[in-house]
Amino acid sequence: MDGHYILQWDPRELEVVAAEFMGLVHPMVSGSSRDQDYIINMDQSPIPFTFNRQRTLELAGSRTVHINKSTCDTKWATLAITITASGKKITPILVFKVVPGGRIATWDFATYPCGCIYACQKSTWMDEVVMLQWEEQVLKPYILEALARVVPLLLLDS
Repeated sequence: MDGHYILQWDPRELEVVAAEFMGLVHPMVSGSSRDQDYIINMDQSPIPFTFNRQRTLELAGSRTVHINKSTCDTKWATLAITITASGKKITPILVFKVVPGGRIATWDFATYPCGCIYACQKSTWMDEVVMLQWEEQVLKPYILEALARVVPLLLLDS
């Protein structure tokens, strides 16, 4: 069922929950001490880099079909995206399943493209160590640019 999503909530229930959430959040995001550049939301998403699909990319009727299959279906990274209410994108952080302090972290990361923070975690999650790295390298430098009157607001899910 690729491309189809299974809705876990009845849309009417979701509408009520969303309205309650907006009622709680609206007073927090408005006022003279708020600036849309400093109403910040960060969320994480798994990024798979192997796919074990039961399909090919050959044309129908081809006599030979080459299949590449990974030995592991769990190769993925976690991408943490941070965006402001004004639509400004802040430096992302990409978390790999590798040994912190190992060869990849100390040697390979230096060769990766700029514009992203790279991190290691044994389970590819945003654990406390990676979250503190994000706070120090991404969030803190960004909010230090805010005007003195602005009170930043960070929204996170759990």
